Amino acid sequence: MAMSFFVKTQPGERVEASVTLPEQGGSSICGVVTGSGGEPAPGVLVLLLRDGEPFPLAQCVSDEHGLFGFGPLAEEQLYQLCVFPAGQRARRLDVQL
Repeated sequence: MAMSFFVKTQPGERVEASVTLPEQGGSSICGVVTGSGGEPAPGVLVLLLRDGEPFPLAQCVSDEHGLFGFGPLAEEQLYQLCVFPAGQRARRLDVQL
């Protein structure tokens, strides 16, 4: 369950928050999108699909360091990552958890 909160501060007021995350089972897929020269590729669309399903389970855009991640994911599953670099052909990668 996703939770969010909003705090409106007064001038000069300081707010601290402590968040405890529950343990989550499952695996994750994390990676770095790089260009042909090995440099990080920010802003690249990455889709996560379960093998045999036509619609993505999730999507993200690589950050300024080319990093992306998905999880938690069910284990013993075959997933596909589809990476869409700007101006290039999409790449597809099978990942077995």
